[in-house]
Amino acid sequence: MITVLIATAVFMPLMVFMTANSSVFAGNMVRVEGRNPDGEITDADERSAPLETGGDTVIVEGIDDPASASLCIPLSDDTDVNQIRFAEDPLNGRIDIDIPTGTKNFYYKNELTGTREGINGLVYDYKNDTARFILSTDKYYISSLHLAGDELYLMLRTPREVYGHVCIIDPAHGGEDTGSMAYGVSEKDAVLGVANAVTEYAGSMEDGGFYAVRSTDEEVTDAYREKLVKMLEPDIYLTLEMSADKDTRTTNGVSAAAKDPGAKGLADKLAGALSAASGQENLGAVLDSSIGGYGDAANIVLYLGYITNKKEALQVSDGAYDVQAGRVIYETLSGAETGKEEK
Repeated sequence: MITVLIATAVFMPLMVFMTANSSVFAGNMVRVEGRNPDGEITDADERSAPLETGGDTVIVEGIDDPASASLCIPLSDDTDVNQIRFAEDPLNGRIDIDIPTGTKNFYYKNELTGTREGINGLVYDYKNDTARFILSTDKYYISSLHLAGDELYLMLRTPREVYGHVCIIDPAHGGEDTGSMAYGVSEKDAVLGVANAVTEYAGSMEDGGFYAVRSTDEEVTDAYREKLVKMLEPDIYLTLEMSADKDTRTTNGVSAAAKDPGAKGLADKLAGALSAASGQENLGAVLDSSIGGYGDAANIVLYLGYITNKKEALQVSDGAYDVQAGRVIYETLSGAETGKEEK
């Protein structure tokens, strides 16, 4: 494995835009002066600012199946692979690859090849002896760069291909939306603690298939949730909430709701597993078509307990509960083939 140091460069506005079906994959590229092949002005100026790399670029030596690479980029003789810069923003479907070369017209004479899988657009620019490729992707991908001979390969895999499942954890409320409050406990904080514990436990298991809608105290829009679902295509969408009873302070217990019949079995398992681990009463799961639904995922709401019950509110807001609940939720979800198929 080669760890590639970052070479920082300032780039002028991008000058060429190509779709995945244009000559970038079929032969010599044609400079189109800020317009796409249909003559429409692109947002190239907006995209000229480079992404943050987040660390050193890693290039893997060799590739097992070069024919499956989404993109194959030939390298000129004067390219220093230690100066290749790679950055990505998978949620927004963007990948930057900067390749140093003093051969200005190299990529007009040497075509890019590959399956094109996942790539729906490409912007090219050449400035300061560096060729930049900005790729747009159609969904969230886990990407890797591979070096074989004088060619650089880009591999794109979905989280499901890597981890076998994709689960989104949504701690409801956030920011100015506190949710219910009682006994000094706010619903938004209680559910956030558990959500973070789920993703942290998943991380400890080297399972990157779990994603949280928020990890801090911020209000999240439905549009953002829909974007996550579109890009990640989850198997399971789990919302965490707390129940409340305005008539009595004694009602307590864990419960769950499933939007569709196919997810009710998994909802039952979640409520039962959390009840067994925490000692809370298990109120079971119900079908509720009124709960929010996102995409084709198994949509489930898990109610961690009653915030109007003092004992339960204080229990759920405790850090030890977060750790316990996070482990139980992770183990239950990761063991499901797909929530949609649970009966």
